[in-house]
Amino acid sequence: MAESLRVYLDANVLLSYVNDERDRADTVQSLLEDAENGIVRLLTSHLSITEVAYIASDQEPNGDTGDEASIDNSGLRHPRSS
Repeated sequence: MAESLRVYLDANVLLSYVNDERDRADTVQSLLEDAENGIVRLLTSHLSITEVAYIASDQEPNGDTGDEASIDNSGLRHPRSS
């Protein structure tokens, strides 16, 4: 079986999804669906996750990210760990 395409998601890509930016969020949603279906493998960094969490929490009046801004990074692994 061929290895799936690896796609790196930087913070700006993740933020466009979290913020539901017009014309970008749909593209990111398609990438997420492709990852769920094993077509692509998404990679990001701890720094990007931290940046997204910080900016998302800064957007909330009480600093709470809420469910819609939560990021599940349990499936993220360092590229060299696989």
